[in-house]
Amino acid sequence: MIERRSGMETPSLGTETGRMNITRSSSPLATAAPIHGAIDRVVSGLTVTSAVGAGLMAGLLFAFSTSVMPALKEQPSASAIATMQSANVTILNPVFLLLFVGTTAACVLLACTTPFAHGGGSLLRVVGALLFVVGCIVVTAGINVPMNDTLATFDPTAPGAATYWATYLHRWTISNGSRTSASAVACALLTVAATRG
Repeated sequence: MIERRSGMETPSLGTETGRMNITRSSSPLATAAPIHGAIDRVVSGLTVTSAVGAGLMAGLLFAFSTSVMPALKEQPSASAIATMQSANVTILNPVFLLLFVGTTAACVLLACTTPFAHGGGSLLRVVGALLFVVGCIVVTAGINVPMNDTLATFDPTAPGAATYWATYLHRWTISNGSRTSASAVACALLTVAATRG
């Protein structure tokens, strides 16, 4: 388009060109919006998954502390050792491993992706996820599993088995109470975070 001003011909930007420039300049934002939306949905799903998993783990561990271990304490050491050895093998089934490994993976992914998400509850998500990983998984791997492995080496009727069982029962139950509390608090934090979107 040519405009005449004071006898001179000057080029004028057309409306279509202006529209094109606006569209081009806004395209990065238009591209980023679906990505942010996808991240938010992933974080939301991971939060719910982690909360449910942490809650189930807390319930399982709580049952051990309040029923299984007190019941074993009342049994003769040889019988209690044999029962605990059997329980430590039986619990390594697909359902438990899915819960244990799946919740751990969900919490790790949640802690890694939350900083890139929008919305409230970010701090609660990260703290809840890390609390479960450290307070439950790390404690399990560092304390309970090694104790279980040592217990598995004993003949329940061997002379030294009863002595180790007394130590095992005390330390294992304390450690289990710690990871139960960590899982329960993590579940609470993640549940609150989920409600804040």
